Formats: sequence, structure tokens, C-alpha cells
Amino acid sequence: MHSIRIVDGNGRIGDRAALAALGWEPGDLLSWRVVGGLVVINRRNFGKQGVWKSGYLSLPARAREAAGIAIGDRVLLAADLDLGLLVVYPAQVLDDILARRFAEGGGR
Repeated sequence: MHSIRIVDGNGRIGDRAALAALGWEPGDLLSWRVVGGLVVINRRNFGKQGVWKSGYLSLPARAREAAGIAIGDRVLLAADLDLGLLVVYPAQVLDDILARRFAEGGGR
């Protein structure tokens, strides 16, 4: 399951369908890490931030900065239901993936 969302002025992103598919509910506490330019989020039930009642989650400024995500950027959210992860792909990472695929002959 995936979708493209905009990071709002408060650093939040929302995708109720992905959160519901993952079984994440308002009040669940989340853990973030940046790996290879991607923000990987999982439910660990510790931390200060989590899922909001409105179906949003906050991307901490530190994670946004490490992944090169700015307010107003569009990001790809990809939910891995088997692993219980939500992965945030910044536009620059998607550009790199697509350019590499095209260069390898995947554009045919």
C-alpha cells in the first residue's frame, strides 16, 4: 500500500488508510530512523510523538532534516504490512531511483 502526500506546515503527514492497514491508532507512539535517505517508522510504543486523532503523524524535524525533507514537499508513503513499517521516500530519493532505472535500460 502506498500514497503520495504533502508534508504540512507543522511537519505532519496524513494517510488514514495506511495507518489503519498497519493497525496504528491515535495515541500509539512511534519510532523513527533515517536509513539510506528514507525515514523508516514503526510502532514501538515509546517516545513523545505518535499517531494523532486526525489520522496524521508528525515527522520530527531531526528526521526531516536528515532525509532532506522540507515543509511542503511531496513524499511517497509505503506501508510494509508484513513488517509493520511505514517508509517515507523523499522526492530526491525517488528521482535517484527512477534515474538509475532509466539508465539501466528500464525505460523501454
